[in-house]
Amino acid sequence: MKVLKATVTAAKGAKFEVDDTEARMTATLPLTDLPLATAYGAAVQAFQQRAAVSQSANNLKQIGLAMHNYHDTNNAFPPAAVCDKKGKPQLSWRVLILPYIEQDAL
Repeated sequence: MKVLKATVTAAKGAKFEVDDTEARMTATLPLTDLPLATAYGAAVQAFQQRAAVSQSANNLKQIGLAMHNYHDTNNAFPPAAVCDKKGKPQLSWRVLILPYIEQDAL
């Protein structure tokens, strides 16, 4: 019933156009007040959250694989940092695994 009332209200404020044999009506529905829009918004948000969780899980798997591939190549996991001659940290382990996650260009 709420959807029907919103449609009638929108039709009252609609714009009508006629081109030869075609007639067009443009109306705006207040989607925030309609139950369908609320359900749609909740579904989109849930989908986006699941996609973000899936992306994070995939990123962690890629990091784990990169760490093991580094280990296979260098017989050790990457150090926390690569230091200069004075002992000052220069690059972190994240930079060392970039070639193993196909990010050589970085």
